[in-house]
Amino acid sequence: MRIVVLLSLALASIVSPASAWQEYRYPDQGFAIQFPATPTIETDVYETLLGPELPSTVYSVAFENVLYKITVVELVDRIEDGASLVGEIAYTFDREGQILSHYYPRIGFDVKPAFGAGIVVDLSDGSRVRTSAFVAKSRFYRVDAMVLPARGDLDQAIPSRFDQTLRFLEAAP
Repeated sequence: MRIVVLLSLALASIVSPASAWQEYRYPDQGFAIQFPATPTIETDVYETLLGPELPSTVYSVAFENVLYKITVVELVDRIEDGASLVGEIAYTFDREGQILSHYYPRIGFDVKPAFGAGIVVDLSDGSRVRTSAFVAKSRFYRVDAMVLPARGDLDQAIPSRFDQTLRFLEAAP
């Protein structure tokens, strides 16, 4: 009997960190994503080298010395800038730190999947950021998981799951 209880406790300690993540749906913004805690939501402006700042909505959580953030920028009048916004991320990070890898994620396996670009960078302040960017539904989506130096290691095992949980919702306008 004690063995069963000990095994149950051991299994619960292994499973519980991942089970703490919960999906949050934002139909008005056309996406859903998992966070490890309830995100704060703020309106902001997205700064870009392409011209005027763009209105954006930022959803973020700081959890265990990792900052999880998704920025959604409306591109209705500037949809042609979408690909440049994706490329601008790599351009900027190339000047701010050491690029460790590039990757090319895909969301959805239906008739119209969304392809994006991602990058992992060690920044000069000692943090490591994993960023994915997509243009879909007349919006620019930027997903960041930044491991802060206070964490003590730059392991991306848990932070990398963040951008992998992004999905686009069909009901979005």
